[in-house]
Amino acid sequence: MSGRLSVNGARLLQGDASKAAGAARRVFRAANVGDVDVTVTFVLDREMRALNRRWRRLDQTTDVLSFSAIEGELVLGDDQLLGDLVISSETAARQARGYGHDVVTEVGVLFCHGLLHLCGLDHERSEAQAQMQLAVEMNVLANAGLPVHAALCGRAQQRTGAHAR
Repeated sequence: MSGRLSVNGARLLQGDASKAAGAARRVFRAANVGDVDVTVTFVLDREMRALNRRWRRLDQTTDVLSFSAIEGELVLGDDQLLGDLVISSETAARQARGYGHDVVTEVGVLFCHGLLHLCGLDHERSEAQAQMQLAVEMNVLANAGLPVHAALCGRAQQRTGAHAR
């Protein structure tokens, strides 16, 4: 069985809405996370900043936030809600331009990154976790037909030579 992905607010991506939602679906299938449900919602920077301030106590926008529905150790079962992802459409568009690829690729990368957080990977815990998340991100992106060099975990390493995101 395969899980379900619900997409909300994709219209904020304007002309790229259906392609971006398709990229998220390809990543969801490629990640092979089992029979779980995930919701992704696209918002504007203003709303993302408010969410980031409320949940992470950071008064700034961000690209993707992950809200796990599972407390404690992750044990995936049948037909369960894994969690929710929120992606800033404006930040995704800015980052896509800055990294020289289209917004569809950026949405796939952000969705992949957030999905891996929902699965328990967290690059902020340790360098070992960062390396593991980068490897898994690159694998999932490749399997989804997206460029592996765009992996979000790899961007900080490319800029600084170390992982610091």
